[in-house]
This record gives sequence, C-alpha cells and structure tokens, in this order.
Amino acid sequence: MHSLDAKAACFFFGKGALSQMMNWQEITTTDSPLLTPALELYQRSFAEEIREPNEVLIRGIRESSRLLPTVYHFLVGLNEAGQVIALSTGYYLAEANCGFIVYLAVDPTQQSNGIGGELISQMERLFVQDAKAQGKIDPHVILETEREADAHDQEEQVMCQRRLRFFHRQGFRMVPETGYHQPPLHSDTPAVPLHLLIRTKRNPAVFTAVELHGIVRAMYIEKYHKINGLPREMLQELDGKINIGLRSIQLEEIVGHRSITKK
Repeated sequence: MHSLDAKAACFFFGKGALSQMMNWQEITTTDSPLLTPALELYQRSFAEEIREPNEVLIRGIRESSRLLPTVYHFLVGLNEAGQVIALSTGYYLAEANCGFIVYLAVDPTQQSNGIGGELISQMERLFVQDAKAQGKIDPHVILETEREADAHDQEEQVMCQRRLRFFHRQGFRMVPETGYHQPPLHSDTPAVPLHLLIRTKRNPAVFTAVELHGIVRAMYIEKYHKINGLPREMLQELDGKINIGLRSIQLEEIVGHRSITKK
C-alpha cells in the first residue's frame, strides 16, 4: 500500500450529462437481492488495500438502528436493465448536521455519463431527509480524497487532479490543511493523510474551529469506531493531530489550489 490510496471516489467521473434513466434504491437489509451485485461492483471498483472488507459495509446495514440518530446509507443506481452500475455509502452525522460520503463508484463502462454527479446529488437528498427528521436544515456534505502532493508518479498525480476537478464541478471546496488522517482500513495498514472536501450552502463558506473539529470527531466515532471497530485510543491519537486552533476556517476553491489547474 502507498500513501496516495484513499477509499472515497477512486474513479474519475466525467463532465457528461446524465445519458440514461436511473433507478436509485437503498439497500436496507442484508437479504436484499441488490446486495450481491452491489458488493461485486464494489470489489471491482477499489483495490484491496483501499477497500474495507465487505463485512464493514454489511455491518452498517445490520447496526443501522443502533447508530441512531446517525443514519447509514447504502445507495445503488440501477440502469434501465436493472443492473447495478453505481453505488455510494455514507453516514448522516446528526450531531454535526453533516453527511459523510465514504465510497463512490460507477461502473467503468458508464463513466463520463453524468452518473457520478447524480450519485452525489442523490446522497445529498438522503442527508437532507435525515436532517429534516432531526429538525435541522441544509446539512453539509464531506468526503475524504487523496492529496496530490502524495502522488508517487506523474500518472497518480494526474488522476488525483482529475478527481479534484470533478469535485470542484460538483460544488465541493477544500478544507485548508488541518493534519487530518483517515484511520487505518486494515490491521496492517497505517493512517493516511487526506484532503477533506465539503459541499455547503453556507455563504461565505466559513466554519468555526469547533464546528470543523466536531465534524471530524463525529466521523471518527460514528463511522470508524462504531462500525469499523477501531479503538477510541487510536482515534483520539489521530484527533490530536488535527491542527485547527481557535481560528475560523475559510474553505478554499479546489481549482487554483496549489498545482490544481482548470482544464
């Protein structure tokens, strides 16, 4: 494994408009007939070192009632033939009023058809419903993705930049460097420094240090502790690496950030 690997949005999604009718469904039980094809797409989409075991995704379904008010989502997109060609998993973090997108995948034969952008929008729709159920509005959406500075070669850097430009087009902005680390996905892999990207309706896109740190802590506890089973001590150590201070945080445009150029 190398440090560029991340589990969120490992595929590049193109600029095209949605070219086919999609049927979006949630997997809410482990006996759903959609679970097996969804897991097969998941297995094809991510390398083993950046892919959580299937059991972690299934545990989210089984433990969903125990997580409340945090809500787990396993969303799949079916084409007109009823085939699973897209998936996303994520959590509505009630305490932080924020949706955390963990995985995004689109069948490689269907990329650049606008499905990636629609997939994010469908996840946001679910997060909005979750927020309303809690008496809240306008939840933020956060995800983790690779840092271009950690690329091992030019090809990796180009792919990382393409993903970042895709997220820029989807309205995400970058959290300035805070020392965030994605917790280990496997017992033999380390924590990985990653970018945090946020899509928000807040204008200007400014977060207090308390707000931002609260989102990260909710990610660590609600997802990585309760579902991945990582010990609190490990997550507290990673939390201690967060360098936010007491300042307010202005989210940055992705395009124009460091080496990211608009193409």
